[in-house]
Amino acid sequence: MGEEQWAIARALAEARVLVLGADPERGETVELAHEALIEHWQPLAQQLEKDRTFLTWRGELRYDRARWWRAGRPDGLLLEDPALSVAVRTLDERRDELTEEDREFIEASVGLRDRKEREAARSERRKRYLRMLWAVVTVLAVVAATVVSVLYLNLLREQRRLASDRLAQQAASIDSTSLTISSLYAVGAYRSEARPEARSALLAQYLRLQDVERVVMEGHAEVKDVKLTEDGTHAYALLSNGDFAKLDLRGKKRPVPTLREKRRDNERIAVSPDGRIMARASNWGLVSLGVPTAADPGVLRTVPLREGDPVKKNPRAAYDMRFDGDGRRILATIPREGVLMWRTDDGRRLGRTLVPPRGWDAAQAWFAADDTVVARIVPSGAEADDTRGRLVSWDLETGSLHRPWDERTTASATVSGNGRVLVTCTEQGALEAWRLGTAPRRFQSWSNSSFQGLCPLYTPRVDATGRYLINPTGRIGTDLGRMRFLVIDLERGWPATFDTPAAAPEDQNITGRGFAPPVALAGPPNDLRAAVGVGGSIVTVRVKPPTSFDTNALLNRIRTPDAPSGRMAVVDSKGTGLQLWNLADHRLLATARPSRPLARMYAAFSPGGRRMLTIAEDQRTVLVWRIDGSSLREEHVLELPAPDGITASGPDPTTGRVPSWINLSFSDNDHAVISGLSYVSRWNLETGKPEGEIYRPPVQDRAQLANEAAGTFASAVPGKPQAVVRTVAEIGVWDFTTGEFKRWIKKEDYDRSVRSFALSPDGKVLAVQYAGGRVRLWDVRKKGWKPSLTYHGVYYLGRFLGDRLLHTTTAAGEQVVWDIDKRQDTYRYYVGYGSALSPSTDGKNLTLVDGSRTSTIPLDPERWTDRLCALAEREPTDEEKDLAADPDQVEDVCPGF
Repeated sequence: MGEEQWAIARALAEARVLVLGADPERGETVELAHEALIEHWQPLAQQLEKDRTFLTWRGELRYDRARWWRAGRPDGLLLEDPALSVAVRTLDERRDELTEEDREFIEASVGLRDRKEREAARSERRKRYLRMLWAVVTVLAVVAATVVSVLYLNLLREQRRLASDRLAQQAASIDSTSLTISSLYAVGAYRSEARPEARSALLAQYLRLQDVERVVMEGHAEVKDVKLTEDGTHAYALLSNGDFAKLDLRGKKRPVPTLREKRRDNERIAVSPDGRIMARASNWGLVSLGVPTAADPGVLRTVPLREGDPVKKNPRAAYDMRFDGDGRRILATIPREGVLMWRTDDGRRLGRTLVPPRGWDAAQAWFAADDTVVARIVPSGAEADDTRGRLVSWDLETGSLHRPWDERTTASATVSGNGRVLVTCTEQGALEAWRLGTAPRRFQSWSNSSFQGLCPLYTPRVDATGRYLINPTGRIGTDLGRMRFLVIDLERGWPATFDTPAAAPEDQNITGRGFAPPVALAGPPNDLRAAVGVGGSIVTVRVKPPTSFDTNALLNRIRTPDAPSGRMAVVDSKGTGLQLWNLADHRLLATARPSRPLARMYAAFSPGGRRMLTIAEDQRTVLVWRIDGSSLREEHVLELPAPDGITASGPDPTTGRVPSWINLSFSDNDHAVISGLSYVSRWNLETGKPEGEIYRPPVQDRAQLANEAAGTFASAVPGKPQAVVRTVAEIGVWDFTTGEFKRWIKKEDYDRSVRSFALSPDGKVLAVQYAGGRVRLWDVRKKGWKPSLTYHGVYYLGRFLGDRLLHTTTAAGEQVVWDIDKRQDTYRYYVGYGSALSPSTDGKNLTLVDGSRTSTIPLDPERWTDRLCALAEREPTDEEKDLAADPDQVEDVCPGF
């Protein structure tokens, strides 16, 4: 207490109200004289009641302070919140009622609290810094991990891309060894990454294997020759390493080859029609038979036919060996010697040697009807396939030589197994079929002008009855190419085609070999089977007899398929007949004779398939045809408008310019846009009358009109009365309703001429092809150029397959499908000459008329892989996986096998 308060206390002590004292521990003390004062002294009682809370708190404070002092003033006994907050507030309100020691205790507690708060703040700042540092480190780690992950994924993607491209290349390089592993590598390439090269390899495999029944052998040495038994149930192959393989084709699984001879000098083989007896000729003149033993037909005993002194005198290899129709006789043509014959039951010689005229050697020979032998002879010392050959025959009874074909040059020929029909090509390129016997008689003849591929005969084969001929006519494509075969019904003269895989291309000037593969044909006429050697593989094909559909598809080259309606229009070679065929079952739906001859130009089907337009030979009129189910009726003749003095008959006499073709396109089912001779018109197909304003070039000079006639063509804008028109100087849109022309693209001085254009089905993109092969893309809505699709290579601009895919053709005949959004090719493939294409409405399928085959190609690589895996019948072996560019990418390429 202060001095003033002690003075009051001493005064009250004198009045016996208070008692002053001293305590050794507590110091001077002040107490009430008697507790009754609290109860009976009202002012004091009231004051105590009023300050009871404060006094209680102060007593507790002083108790805590005393403890603090006794313990040596440690921080641990100072006040803490919430008691410290109450003490600070009381100190501010009643400071004078607290002693110096009370205030010191409170202020020491406040100091401790402040220090703790500062330390807590510093700690929080450190924690915050650490959290920020950790966040930064975490972000950097995530960024680094993301970057590493992206780089790793990009690396994996790039590895897959490289693996895809390399596997696609390997598919082509290993093709001559094994068609199966080539197909599986193509599937693996696509599974690795759907690159254009992988898709192209996959599609090439799919197309070349469409007609293939089975791959019956693969992965062996190159097939040099192949034979079939007469019933087509067994195949025999002579391999380039001398192995002689037998294949049983009757089972459902791929046959396991039985090697009859190993590492022997087999230059040539022959098999009897029933397959029981085999003959071989070495390259030094030995000829022998393999005849089954009585104890075990699977074991062959060797019966020598030509050996010893004859071989020493003339060690030349036989050009040819052949059994007769029932396998009882065999002949061989020996250079500088002639045709030798033996019996097959005991190997004894038959008759005398059939000697060709002086200066000639027998290259090929056949047993023929009426006990005769027919041979093709070549100049002595020439190769067996020398094109200067001649045909002769011998009478076996007398041995006399006859020349029923005189001195006509015969490059190649073949004879049926029954010896009754001979097929040959003349020097003029005519294919002839002859009835053989004592006096051969020609019963059929066709010229190459009838249809392509008749002659020459490369490796021709005639079935045993002499009814059907097959002959390879040429290769389609380069790597992973196809071999096209022509099938001819010799009685009816009907042709057809089928395709097999072609071996890897090679330079014939280096190898000295022709392109034609080894081939055999056997089986009954209604169930013919061809076996074809493809490098180290053999495939079989079911050869279907040609039909009238096949014949019309080949003989009449103007074929227009329409995928949405499933029909095909065929204009005959004279232009006087029109046929409508069902593409699904090859059924003839209707025939019609047009009111005027038709031009050799493709027809056009309306979007709904109810109408068809054909161009007349005068190229001034268009015929409208009504299609109703299986009926075809000429509905209207459209007389096209044209400027005076301009005709489509040929080059303009003034300018020498040739008018552009008539272009046919449809706005909808009932309206067509037709351009020709510089005019563009829109026609109502219900009435056969023009509608709207006709586009006419804004020039009058005749020379200018001739230029416009050569450079103006148009295409309808789907769903609108408009057409995209290309003139000599610009491309724009013509509105038939208003008669207004709005220019889109102006030809600049540096631009090359526009050859063609195509408008996407949604009308958003116009693809423009320039001379030189460049294709540019015009944004119809924004009226500006997009980046170019390609700068070279496009020879023909085809149709859009949907809104994104554009079909084009290169000068080499390669078909290229482009993705216009990505501006890259999606896949590439080859088709035969004169093929016709038609996409489905949704662009998911492509109808292809190639040769006589009509097929719907699904534009879905998964469907292609299903077909290849079904033919492969297996997964790659461990050794084949090790050979792959990336073994991991050929794991499980065909799930389920």
